[in-house]
Amino acid sequence: MTLIKPFSKPSADLDLSSRILTAIQRFERRRKLNSERRDVFLTYLSYGGVTTGPNMFQGGNKKPDLEGMDKSEIVETLAQTSLTDDKYNIGKDTSLWAVDFEGVMKGFLSRRAPYYYGFEIRAQVDTVTQVLSNFMNYLLHHDVCPEYAAEVLAARNLCQAANAEIWACAEAQRWLPGDFNIACSTLFDGSYSKLYDGTTTWMPEDSGIKGFVGMTGDIAREVVKFAIAGAASEEVYQAWYKMATKGTIETVEVRQAAGFEITAIDKVDEDTKAFYREQSTEYRPVGRIRAKPWRNPEGPPEDLTAKEKVAQLTEAGNDKTGDSEGNITNAAEPVYEFFIEEVILQHLFVGMKIEATIRKLNCGIWFFDEVLRAFCSFDTYLCNELMIGWKEPRAIDSATAELDDEPDGNEQAEG
Repeated sequence: MTLIKPFSKPSADLDLSSRILTAIQRFERRRKLNSERRDVFLTYLSYGGVTTGPNMFQGGNKKPDLEGMDKSEIVETLAQTSLTDDKYNIGKDTSLWAVDFEGVMKGFLSRRAPYYYGFEIRAQVDTVTQVLSNFMNYLLHHDVCPEYAAEVLAARNLCQAANAEIWACAEAQRWLPGDFNIACSTLFDGSYSKLYDGTTTWMPEDSGIKGFVGMTGDIAREVVKFAIAGAASEEVYQAWYKMATKGTIETVEVRQAAGFEITAIDKVDEDTKAFYREQSTEYRPVGRIRAKPWRNPEGPPEDLTAKEKVAQLTEAGNDKTGDSEGNITNAAEPVYEFFIEEVILQHLFVGMKIEATIRKLNCGIWFFDEVLRAFCSFDTYLCNELMIGWKEPRAIDSATAELDDEPDGNEQAEG
């Protein structure tokens, strides 16, 4: 019987690119990942700049085809990963690419993974973070890139800590905007105001499916009344009450795809819970969140003049001053305040970033109409997002191209 010698760690004599590629191929081969875990691993590698896809030798490798190869050659033959020529000098001053284990991990977990996998169940989040954490452990255990040990360790720790935030963001997107915000949208010409139609049968009576068709105006008014009475400050309540009595409340500002970052969460206190228990058991108790403006780097730039930028900050309660060119100096950031049900607050956390269409009422109350997406506190947007689906350009011989455009004898030319 022949004893097979275990793989040793990649030789330190190899450059960084070769060491990492060797480790990737060995990890892929030795861990025997199932299809789900392999997809996570390859998607992460592709996001990080590694070329993934069937190897040129794959297509029916049989045992006789591998005879005479040593372990390294077998691994390379069966691997689905490779590096393009421009990545074989990473880690050097002349490289076009940066080495950033933690940054790529932040970008993948906060942007690519939620978009790609959806995360309908918690087990999907666990699978992603476990696979990537195991790979980081593999790099550390085999001392593949000692010069980046601290960065690899930080990426590993991020995998272990990010699990809860990723799942919370997925849950928040399913629960938001919540009853209060839907009620405001219904009453004040938001997107939900067009959803309810009391005369239309949306589902067959025997289907057993209850589809959401919005709120009636009466229910929406009750939801808003209880929320403001139970959770709003005295100043906000008085402003709302006076305008509601006169019937003059209306939307005065709309911000499409506005971003904000949660800075504080005021959970529902016992007095508010008691108020709801005594006055109405049909509606959920409401708490508050405070947030500061945040801009999604993936979105288009705001189309505002310098004066409009200054006016926007001033209207949001900002004491900043601006010059004629729109440069803002010496002031605190504007603060938003939103009312959200207690059942949803459990899925929110300080540092979470939310992108939504938000509206402001003339009584000073903000509400969000359509929630687009929630992001983790470590959200990172990388240029790697722009490389998804990118293909290496190739030169085309004009003479050959003209011949290729001509139909052959077995095909008819298009009209």
